[in-house]
Amino acid sequence: MFQLLLVIIYLAFISLGLPDALLGSAWPSMYRELGASVSYAGIISMIIAGGTIISSLFSDRLIRNFGTGRVTVVSVAMTAAALFGFSSSHSFLQLCVWAVPYGLGAGSVDAGLNNFVALHYKSRHMSWLHCFWGIGATAGPYIMGLCLTRGFKWNSGYMVVGVIQIALVACLVLSLPLWKVKKDGNSGQDTTHRQITLREGLRLPGAKAVLTAFFCYCALEATAGLWASSYMVLHKGIAPQTAAKWASFFYLGITLGRLASGFVTDRLGDRNMVRCGQLTAFAGTVILLLPAGDGAVLTGLIMVGLGCAPIYPSLLHETPDNFGVQYSQSMMGMQMACAYVGSTFMPPLFGVAAERISVTLYPVCLVIFVVLMIGMTERMGRVQMEKLMDLHMHSYYSDDGEFSPEELVRQCAMSGIRVMSIADHNSVRANDEGRQAARRAGIRYVSGIEIDCTFRGVNLHVLGYGFDDASDDFACIEDNISSQAATASRQMLCATRKMGFDVTEEDMEELAGDYYWKDRWTGEMFAEVLLGREEYKDHPLLLPYREGGARGDNPYVNFYWDFYSQGKCCYVKMEYPKLEQAVDIIHRNGGYAVLAHPGVNLKDCGELLDPILEAGVDGIEAFSSYHSEEQAGFYHKAACGRFRMITCGSDYHGKTKPSISIGGHGCTVPYEEMVRQLECILGENG
Repeated sequence: MFQLLLVIIYLAFISLGLPDALLGSAWPSMYRELGASVSYAGIISMIIAGGTIISSLFSDRLIRNFGTGRVTVVSVAMTAAALFGFSSSHSFLQLCVWAVPYGLGAGSVDAGLNNFVALHYKSRHMSWLHCFWGIGATAGPYIMGLCLTRGFKWNSGYMVVGVIQIALVACLVLSLPLWKVKKDGNSGQDTTHRQITLREGLRLPGAKAVLTAFFCYCALEATAGLWASSYMVLHKGIAPQTAAKWASFFYLGITLGRLASGFVTDRLGDRNMVRCGQLTAFAGTVILLLPAGDGAVLTGLIMVGLGCAPIYPSLLHETPDNFGVQYSQSMMGMQMACAYVGSTFMPPLFGVAAERISVTLYPVCLVIFVVLMIGMTERMGRVQMEKLMDLHMHSYYSDDGEFSPEELVRQCAMSGIRVMSIADHNSVRANDEGRQAARRAGIRYVSGIEIDCTFRGVNLHVLGYGFDDASDDFACIEDNISSQAATASRQMLCATRKMGFDVTEEDMEELAGDYYWKDRWTGEMFAEVLLGREEYKDHPLLLPYREGGARGDNPYVNFYWDFYSQGKCCYVKMEYPKLEQAVDIIHRNGGYAVLAHPGVNLKDCGELLDPILEAGVDGIEAFSSYHSEEQAGFYHKAACGRFRMITCGSDYHGKTKPSISIGGHGCTVPYEEMVRQLECILGENG
């Protein structure tokens, strides 16, 4: 059954390619009959591209609601309908109308299928599938040419391809149960998928780099293919017939290169395949720049094509590793949209440059695209290396965490984390469960805790690592918080009501029914209740925390910081241990004390950093999801200057901080160096 589904997906990729090159091959016959200008083909292409970009961006929402199988069926059916619409069109305006479903049908299915394959199949299939797309893209113009040479009109070519698409729709409908079986057979992996907005996606570590890389790749491929013949004829003086033949070798290089890549990509890995492809493409563009003979042009084009072959499928297959399974579908749609923008807009822009300046800019532009792409993918690679370690996350044993320790370990495994620690607020309950689950998953686990404490009147968080979590000392810390939590929660309720919100104990108890600590009500929980109330949907105090608002990226925790943190109107003081006491407890139980996210806690008290370090703290969490690059650099330097320990942690909580992902801490220190530096806590915990 599973192999049959794979066959269906291969057929679907052929169908994706079939319509892509039809317009270009049919337009010389179409425009005269329609009474349109030759340039009007660009208008139709832009409409199709616009629809594709829009549907790519909405692919996550559609697939989440209806499933990959159904979205694929509907998308291919829309494309088939558009093809029949083209075949029956007798005016340019009709073509423009049918171009809308033509484009909308392509984006969602492209993003959906690529994400499905990236999640469930090995890398070689991604390479071969895109090779099959090339087969479809080659077959489309061939079918159109066959119809024209046999005396039929261009309408017949569109109709034949439409019939093929209808046949594929029938196959896809019959395959729908297979998609459901595949989903159910993956231990509920799909339940971790989270829809994120474009704004939230751009905040993910490495997102901007990888989106730029997709733009550059498709700009390179589309520009290289479209303008190769013109460059050879106008600059090199090669005969048009020869130039057209040689330009086809570029696409042949891509197709054959992807076929060959499938045999080696599983051994070399996606990252190495991308690098090999980029180096090959770069060498090809350099050859095109050289003042050499005609043979060098052909060699350069072939090398650029071969270099392009593994880049796109390997970058797509990396998506779940780069951003985690939970965000992969959203990011896949954004990546596809950026790719379409590159392929749609850069070739015509180059055409303007070639007309107004010179076509000799062709190899220069290709070099720029390749170099920029290399820079972006290498930056993404560094982000990926960061994600191998995350020493700060929270389970539901924290009063604001969402997931069980076992679920956190599972998510870490899916995200490629090799070293992890669950550092719950004032509790070590997660460590035993987390350690056992991590052992089964092959992940190094470090015992952790995040202790609330004070230093010179400022509330701080201190992380403890590598300690004996069976010690009664940590049970006493938890008991101290528990004895105060219920009273403090009611006081926060009163403060919230004074702000003008009609929230009751029953409201909070109903929400707390899903939490481990049912008598602890946090600022995040108040935010969840208030933001979920219909009567407050337009409340001016809450608007910044809604989707699209200035504080809407992490609405619950932002609401806490703005109203319930130290010094704010709903803040309730609790008696925390002194910093020195917390450090002493960690030390006497064989652990190491690290100052958590100082960029948050010391935002207005930077002068306390030196006294804190002198109080016995062993290190700094220099790399945190809350730190900017400048802050991370500052705290990294501060730690290194004192020969202190440097750690990295995302502070992942789940729903209370939705824009924070596992491994999202921005660490710039290589993984191997972090391991060596932290060997004191990793040695006995690995």
